[in-house]
Amino acid sequence: MEEAAMQILLRRQPSCAYRRGVSDKEIIQNARKWMSKEVMVAFEEYKKRSATLAGHDCQLVELGHQCFNVENYCNVFHHFNFTVKIENPITNVSRVSLFFAELREMFGQKYYFCSPLESDSENGQCSACSSQGMDDLQHPATGGYFRGSTGSSFPYMYMEDDVDND
Repeated sequence: MEEAAMQILLRRQPSCAYRRGVSDKEIIQNARKWMSKEVMVAFEEYKKRSATLAGHDCQLVELGHQCFNVENYCNVFHHFNFTVKIENPITNVSRVSLFFAELREMFGQKYYFCSPLESDSENGQCSACSSQGMDDLQHPATGGYFRGSTGSSFPYMYMEDDVDND
């Protein structure tokens, strides 16, 4: 492409002023903080309804696979896998469990879903995550979450995650 045409194309691109002075590392760290908070909101909602977790101390261990999907402008959802350390304060016995969470936003309202994954091999179907190649992201076999359609995706949000987890 000739230089003049390239300059015109660049002028038509949206401004990235909001990103000036922010490194990729900071963006990834901020995204992890935000996602960690969201999965714990979903987990706390699940914990309130779970008789087996009542009185247990729980903390996020690791945010695993995640997938961001756009069904349409008013239906956006994010799927996550994460692990939580669950400690019984009476027995001091702890375990680490794998969970699935969904943050779904419709018309500006957030909805949360969270479910334990019974095994490392459990994997329900999600057309939206599959269409993005997110085959390692596990979903509950029993459902309860939005499975999307094969046209759901937002592929331009990806960034290489070569930044340390510090």
